[in-house]
Amino acid sequence: MELFHELRTPFLEEIKTSRVGQKHHSDAGVVDEVVDATLQLFASIVQHLLQQEQSPPALLLRNVDWHDFVINLMARFKDETGINVVEQFNELQQHDSLEVYTDEFENLRSIMLHNNHALPDPYILDSFLGVLRPAVKPFVRAFKPTSIARAVEIARLQEESLVLLIQTQKLINPCHQNPSKKYL
Repeated sequence: MELFHELRTPFLEEIKTSRVGQKHHSDAGVVDEVVDATLQLFASIVQHLLQQEQSPPALLLRNVDWHDFVINLMARFKDETGINVVEQFNELQQHDSLEVYTDEFENLRSIMLHNNHALPDPYILDSFLGVLRPAVKPFVRAFKPTSIARAVEIARLQEESLVLLIQTQKLINPCHQNPSKKYL
């Protein structure tokens, strides 16, 4: 393990000065997580090589170009959910209840924001409103909600009123409940 400590300091310095160590996020914790994960990977590589009694890690690491190492590391741990999330977010439709749609929308929105997709609030609100059911959408838009929470509240009221309307129609005109009985 002395070899690990000997290699750790230059490795840390290289991380701090490389693209991996630069702060691309406003949250420094994300960068710290990347550095910690990289160090853990580095430690496991060194331990594996020492256990396998292969070539000395110092010699092996000197022959690896840092740029190639970073590219290989990023390829190994690449997060491809970001691409799929954008696609899913753009294709999201309300097929089920408002609750199911809202949960799916909020889940995809949080993942997109976590992956640093900068989306303005009006765009998110328009995306939410744009795929509401046709019987609900115009009603919600008429109230000009300024937040998703307000839009959900208005949509809930409209869905409840539609359910009551359907139930009332069934009570008033039971023949339309099952058209085949009308002809029996």
